[in-house]
Amino acid sequence: MDEYREILLKKASSSLPNWPKGPNDFYVAILSHEKHVRSCEHKDLLWLKVRGKHTVAQVRAFHNNRVGRKVLLCDGRDVVSDETQIRHLNYQRGEVVVFWTKLDDGRPPLAGLHTAAVNSRSRIDMGAHSVGPSSPAPVSPLPVHQSRANQFK
Repeated sequence: MDEYREILLKKASSSLPNWPKGPNDFYVAILSHEKHVRSCEHKDLLWLKVRGKHTVAQVRAFHNNRVGRKVLLCDGRDVVSDETQIRHLNYQRGEVVVFWTKLDDGRPPLAGLHTAAVNSRSRIDMGAHSVGPSSPAPVSPLPVHQSRANQFK
């Protein structure tokens, strides 16, 4: 397991949100680009409740709207591909997924995490910059249980 993911999982798992969660739901913790993985605290994480079928692109779009900045979601040391479903990032089988963020400078990632099955350069370039019919469907949030909490329906 990558060191960054391990550090974030340990901090996030120390105090999970107390929200009702279905069998296909995951707690997603996102660390701001302003904080470093090694020096962050549990309070620095933004928590979401997300269905496993949702993609990283949907979570990222919701997060970008929430914080008012365009960021990329990273897992370990790599930018995660927008097409990746949240359920495929549940490495510890604890139903907790963690991301750290970095500002989106507008360049597509060279090869994001979870793009090993994608062999063509054009498919990788679609990542964070796709538009049109291949873009993910918008996500409507469920009611907020706490001030920093969000859920996907």
